[in-house]
Amino acid sequence: MSQGFFYYIFCGKVPQCVAGKQKTCYHPRMETFEAPKINYERRDDMFPVVPEKELKMKYVSSSGPGGQNVNRRSTCAQLRWRVASSEAFDDTQKQLILQGLETRINQGGELCLEASEERSQEANRKAVIKRLNELVAGTLVVAKERKETQPTKSSKERRMDEKRHQGQKKTDRQKVEW
Repeated sequence: MSQGFFYYIFCGKVPQCVAGKQKTCYHPRMETFEAPKINYERRDDMFPVVPEKELKMKYVSSSGPGGQNVNRRSTCAQLRWRVASSEAFDDTQKQLILQGLETRINQGGELCLEASEERSQEANRKAVIKRLNELVAGTLVVAKERKETQPTKSSKERRMDEKRHQGQKKTDRQKVEW
């Protein structure tokens, strides 16, 4: 890995082996080495998942797709999860979830979601659980604090050029004195 990093700094571009396209790297000024296998995909196990034993599921008649199937079966999945009594998260995580989803949590402290996009009960159940886990994972991500920077010289020049251009447009629109 250190040789791959050296290659990146030396050549100024990402080698094919690090990008996962080749098994072996070749470079005229560098020895051949075996490329490490790097996984760049987002892992789903980065955040705790809400256990299904903490969820209350209820199925009601749906208004989504399904034709007459919708009229005969209860396919809409309604999910309720009490955040405060969850055992999967610690107190700080619970606070982050409560703050991030405060508009979706009712007076009883339950997060209520429903899914009726699919024709089957099972597919709607999976969809609503997936949506819950995505919402929870989204609230647990702490946003990076923005570091203020000064505008660059070229951006200031672009801004002034644009202002001059807009001003010229406005003067061109005025009446011409003959």
